Amino acid sequence: MKFVPQLLFFTSFSILCSCDNSSKKSETSILADTIVTTDSISKSKGNLVDYDKVKVIKSVYVTNRNGIELKDQPSAQSETLGQFEYGQKLDVIEVKDNWLGILNHLTRRYEENGKQVERTAWEKVYVQKESTGELSMLSLETKDLNVITAITLNDKTEYQTKPKPLTQYVTLELVDKATFSEKKESAVNYFLSDTIQIQKKNGVIELPCEQTTKRFVDKPDAEEDREVYSYAGQYESLNQYVIEGTYYESWDYKFVDKRTGKLTQEFGGFPYISANKQYVACIYANPYESTGEFELYTIRDANIMPIVKASFKNWAPSEDNSKEIFWGADGALYVRILHEKAYFTGDENIHESSYQYLRIKTL
Repeated sequence: MKFVPQLLFFTSFSILCSCDNSSKKSETSILADTIVTTDSISKSKGNLVDYDKVKVIKSVYVTNRNGIELKDQPSAQSETLGQFEYGQKLDVIEVKDNWLGILNHLTRRYEENGKQVERTAWEKVYVQKESTGELSMLSLETKDLNVITAITLNDKTEYQTKPKPLTQYVTLELVDKATFSEKKESAVNYFLSDTIQIQKKNGVIELPCEQTTKRFVDKPDAEEDREVYSYAGQYESLNQYVIEGTYYESWDYKFVDKRTGKLTQEFGGFPYISANKQYVACIYANPYESTGEFELYTIRDANIMPIVKASFKNWAPSEDNSKEIFWGADGALYVRILHEKAYFTGDENIHESSYQYLRIKTL
């Protein structure tokens, strides 16, 4: 299964946000263009702003876990227009005492000349300053970890209209940085990165197998059919080569059998083999859905069989590499993660305090 790689996502985002004025527009359109709709007739027509001229002073995040009300005016007694959820990024265009004026796309219903009018426009709404803060203030709690938006079993995907907890297959818990670092020291890694042995020549990778030679041919100029391959290495214990493929807007990893040359399994992220060699797991970010994707497979007689794939709502791995994702000698999978609101800002200068550490145990 193929997904948009996070590196391509971040690169595109960085280009969009390269200058001050365009930064405001791109960040708002990508991250904060959530239309909040009033459920009743408004008492006012709102505080309209010229989107092309208004200046964003700074960005903040909702740090109140219960969310934060947006008000028509900087007053607790003012009309409540809706609510921003925990972690949502807000663009500040005014600071007024203990209130922040926020740029927001709002659908408002109000009366004009005896008629009901519905209008969607950019407005300045207000939130209490004390319920907002920096990106580093966002954090995950235990109850946030196992909430999923989709699950795949037996090649059938079930999407959750309302996110629900995953209570089978794995358990998830937070650990501190010291524990994570300690487990990293004794991490088990069976992967052999022998990329010098097999190199691409003229856009072609040839994998020597017992019964054949498996070839992967690049198509770098095929636009939407683009294919570019890299030899990553091999798992000798499974007799499998590992090939990384990047495509028009996606990537994947493939297992290639060293005996037959056949593709034995595809993964959305890099595959990690457990310490007891009974499982393969991969974890990666899906920017289309703002989720953390987790795939778990079982190894039976050298066959790799899928167990479960789940899309986690509230977090994503900070990076897809062996330094921050690894199997510990204790049989658990360890991952450095970020709150999904922090991950999908596209901010490459994440504060160290934003990182949290996850332990996944198979059931």
